Amino acid sequence: MKFEEIKKLLDVNVDYENNVYIPNEIFEDFKTIKKQNAKQESQSNYIAFAYSYYYLIMWLYKYTKFNMGKCIDQKIIKKILGYNAEYRESNFIIKKNGLLDQMKYTETVTDYPIGLNKDIYGEVEGYEMLSDLKINKDDKEIGHDTKMLLEHYYELNGKNYSVKMPVHGFYRYPNDEQMQQDYDNGDEDGVFSDISNTHNITFETFMYCMDNDSIGTIGFYLYSYLKRMNDLHKDGYDISLEDMEAETGIKARTLDKYLDILKKYNMINCIHNQEYFCLALSEKDRMANTYRVYDYDLFNDKPVAYEKIKIMKVSEYKKVKEEEKKNVWGNIERVDISLEDLPY
Repeated sequence: MKFEEIKKLLDVNVDYENNVYIPNEIFEDFKTIKKQNAKQESQSNYIAFAYSYYYLIMWLYKYTKFNMGKCIDQKIIKKILGYNAEYRESNFIIKKNGLLDQMKYTETVTDYPIGLNKDIYGEVEGYEMLSDLKINKDDKEIGHDTKMLLEHYYELNGKNYSVKMPVHGFYRYPNDEQMQQDYDNGDEDGVFSDISNTHNITFETFMYCMDNDSIGTIGFYLYSYLKRMNDLHKDGYDISLEDMEAETGIKARTLDKYLDILKKYNMINCIHNQEYFCLALSEKDRMANTYRVYDYDLFNDKPVAYEKIKIMKVSEYKKVKEEEKKNVWGNIERVDISLEDLPY
């Protein structure tokens, strides 16, 4: 879906609704997402789709986007992510009791936020939920208005409308049995209240990626991963393609394709720490690239060519090495030493 279409559909105010914090552990948790019997190249799509989907529902929930006069259902979410509304390949991830629910990253619920509760100083204290309307509908003073508002949401979304609650927004360790008692007592430590050990990807960046079919969910996932690593490594993140595959779950060939796209759109910069690449290079002579990410303001509107590392043929590499040997040993004359002159 195009940038302006998303912005209009979701009534996006980038001045106040641009920041989305995602838990850093998501990369470790999502890189193993697989569908049984699926083609190898499809596995990368599932990982990237799951990440992009989770990012979007975090944003929808955080900024209470279920009360805009539009029913935001799974079909619309798929279209935002650049997929056909009837795309079924991802349903095993997002359906009720699907993979994300099983991983406790999401929970399928019929209660959802319709506004923000604020204290007398204007600070957000929590969410006003649909269930609050059900509780207040019998109140003698506000009951009539509350009933009308409740009917409005029923008419808009239907009485059986469900959303995905981003569990990590409220509870950081939902799989930790020791933490469960604290959660049951009302404690919350999720990223909506504590942004430690998270990475922030702006919604403008998300819309930019979804707008461009060349980038899409895989490009967005890869950019987000590099952004997270740049938060840890301020001068750039050194990593080989093989290690990046292990850390992201994305196959090397797919990584190579999308890294190239991100470079062309100036979303990232890649610094080559060696003069050339050759298949004959030994492991000790191969240096990892350094990756740096750029913010949305610096992205290109169109792909722009960039300087690539020189690729050297094996035959040429062998000639270079022979020349290096000659330079070192070529002018040294042979020295004959008798056995009697040896020191041992």
